Amino acid sequence: MVYGYDLSLLQEVSQRAEEVYEKIMQDTGLYSFIDVGSLRPWELYPVALYANREEYLQKTRMPEWSQGALLGNAIHTFPGAHLSSTLAHEMSHLIFHEFMRQGLSGVAAGRLRWLNEGLAMYEELQFLAPAERSRVQAQKQASLKSEGLSFEKMRTFEPQSEEGRLVHLWYLQVESVVRFLVERGGRLGFSIFLKELRSSKTLDQVLPSAFPGKWSDLTSLEATWRASL
Repeated sequence: MVYGYDLSLLQEVSQRAEEVYEKIMQDTGLYSFIDVGSLRPWELYPVALYANREEYLQKTRMPEWSQGALLGNAIHTFPGAHLSSTLAHEMSHLIFHEFMRQGLSGVAAGRLRWLNEGLAMYEELQFLAPAERSRVQAQKQASLKSEGLSFEKMRTFEPQSEEGRLVHLWYLQVESVVRFLVERGGRLGFSIFLKELRSSKTLDQVLPSAFPGKWSDLTSLEATWRASL
């Protein structure tokens, strides 16, 4: 359900949620991982729509820069140009958690934080205006080309314990790597990649079977990703 004050706006947000959900499903191929019957995305993932930014910040106590938050399985946000990209980011997290928890322990799923956040950032960017998305990606490419983290550092990085510059760089990189996997590896391959990771296989085991002829292991993925920058 979408909760809020303006019925016409709630109906619009319900439609946006469905569009966002469909895009995430197209990119991940996870249509059938959960038996949801006739439920729609906003019934699976409730959305609390506050009247404005001020009410959102006051009632959620989120930091000033926040435009949306997950509390339980509900997405909390407010109207504005950010709405679709925020729904995409938070819904991606919910879908990833729901999918991975059916196969992995919490500890194992935690090792895929980079993939979880990278997917959420990738889907968020898909709902920016084209000019803004191009600008963000151009800036990102320049930063990563000069300062990109090793994949080993990227996979073990703990954003909460690192200083701000590295955290920002990590977010840029995980989105870039997921975009590379989806768009260079193909959506079918990315779907297989997610499903095989859920079975507790290692990245080196999964990459050649999910993306045959493209990457034989993590080292080859890192090399081709860096060459693409």
